[in-house]
Amino acid sequence: MKKQYKNQPGQAKKTEPIPSVNLQEKKPSFGTTFLKKYWPFLLIAASFLMLTTPNLGKFYTTDESVWLFGRVPTYWDALEDGKLENTYICNKPGVTTAIFTGPVYAWQSPNKSLILGTQSTYLFLWRFSQILFVLLVLWLCFYRLQQDYGSWLASVFVGLTAFYPVILGMARVVNPD
Repeated sequence: MKKQYKNQPGQAKKTEPIPSVNLQEKKPSFGTTFLKKYWPFLLIAASFLMLTTPNLGKFYTTDESVWLFGRVPTYWDALEDGKLENTYICNKPGVTTAIFTGPVYAWQSPNKSLILGTQSTYLFLWRFSQILFVLLVLWLCFYRLQQDYGSWLASVFVGLTAFYPVILGMARVVNPD
């Protein structure tokens, strides 16, 4: 029997059956996909936060008063006034410290009294903003390494970096060192 590709006049049009669709199959949601792909980083980040946030507002280091009440406010005041020559606050790269810890300075009233309440809350928020910056840098490293080398190597690298004792300690102190 010959195959006919076009409908001949007087012939009924042949229809193909509609493929069945399984309504039980669902695409994974964004949250599920995100958790499957980035769970190693989320575990590292949670552990990093558990190690760096306890007692964050309950201690005071020697150099911090210079940064908390001197250099960072000077930097933000100079930016607000438009005096860019006064933004040079230190011979070290202290601008990044000023940028990422400075938003907490906005919660301080013009007469330098704390709007947030207690000094421990203020110190906690000041330091926590720096910890969040460290987590952001770790995330960027993890994301890039995962694309190039895979999840396992990215997890090892970011885990060793995050739990390096110097990183754990210096992330808790507002200082450009």
